[in-house]
Amino acid sequence: SHSASLTFKALGTGTVVGHALSTTKAAASVVVLLDGHPALLIGAGPGVLRECVRTLGRVPSKIVLPSPQMHYTADLQSIVQYEASYQRRVTIMAPDAVLEAAMGSIDDDIIELISPFATFSSMSLEDPIAVTTSRISNQSLHVVAEPCASGVKRHNL
Repeated sequence: SHSASLTFKALGTGTVVGHALSTTKAAASVVVLLDGHPALLIGAGPGVLRECVRTLGRVPSKIVLPSPQMHYTADLQSIVQYEASYQRRVTIMAPDAVLEAAMGSIDDDIIELISPFATFSSMSLEDPIAVTTSRISNQSLHVVAEPCASGVKRHNL
């Protein structure tokens, strides 16, 4: 039996304005690391793509957008395009209104290009999210992050 290690890493604590005035700050965002591997990104604001690549080497494949505001969504298009350039898929999870706003900020021709690499999944922010690993080897870590069944709280580590 494997006992997983769960770590939270702040990628940024800045704001949209703070990022505009700095090349070293990212908007408020957190990465959940499972056994040291990036499993879940919360927030995709300005500078988050740069900080993911700089500090983690890649973007987690699961992204939660807690709000439609720019400080949580401004880098979303860049993130998906970056990951698509490496043939990697991302799943974006957010409430319907947030998904609609985030999708509305991406050009239609870009949506068409990235659609094979992005899955948009509706969820409620009140629902807990299960972050689990289903396969670990020396070469890869397969992470499952999905909304839990309503009313169910899972802490499988």
